[in-house]
Amino acid sequence: MARFATAFLILSAFLLTSTSPAQVKFTTWSEESKGKWSAKATVPSSLGSSSVQTLALKEFRKAAKEMYDRFRKDAKAEEREGWPTSNPWTLELGTSISLNRPDLVSGYIYLWDYTGGAHPNSYYFPLSFGIANGKVKLLRLSDLLAKSVTPKQFADEFVTPAIDDAKAQRGAPPMDEALDPTLYDCFVITPKGLTWMLAPYSVGPYVEGSYEVKILLRDIRSQLNRSGPLKALLAGL
Repeated sequence: MARFATAFLILSAFLLTSTSPAQVKFTTWSEESKGKWSAKATVPSSLGSSSVQTLALKEFRKAAKEMYDRFRKDAKAEEREGWPTSNPWTLELGTSISLNRPDLVSGYIYLWDYTGGAHPNSYYFPLSFGIANGKVKLLRLSDLLAKSVTPKQFADEFVTPAIDDAKAQRGAPPMDEALDPTLYDCFVITPKGLTWMLAPYSVGPYVEGSYEVKILLRDIRSQLNRSGPLKALLAGL
């Protein structure tokens, strides 16, 4: 377990300091039962005052709170049963904000937990918010694309090949089927592109680990809605 915890602490520090814009402020929740379980969550406390930033803050905190509370509820239920396992449970939850503008906010929640078993588990929960068709909303891939382009077409032409390139760099085999539609929206928006955040098991066995697959806006600008949520980022391309 020690090597698992050390690996996460290094990754957590990277997640929480490397990509979040300076104006983003964070707060931390934590609770533990010594020797049995511990839970820690770092979440945004301030993003800005625009309608997009207000919605983003609400939804990031809501999603993080649900994960944090679910773990605490399960841990406390185990504790009432006499704590049948000798291994402490651990939850570490972090938030990284890759883009924070009045009209566009994007980032992800990273969850790492150990509740017994052979290894810990980790998950990504990307969330992006902007204005689409005049409404402030949680953005899906379909909101970013030109009307003539479907999410499946885009995934088949750009996302899957990018994943296969990343797999090849690790000596892993390419995907043997089309990208699962549930992964179409697993992206974050950065100033220069889209990054698909794919947790272990998403596109390969656990041993392959997670993938962060980056696609530059300049390479896909013909596929995007230039008057949509990304219009400010596309203006110079």
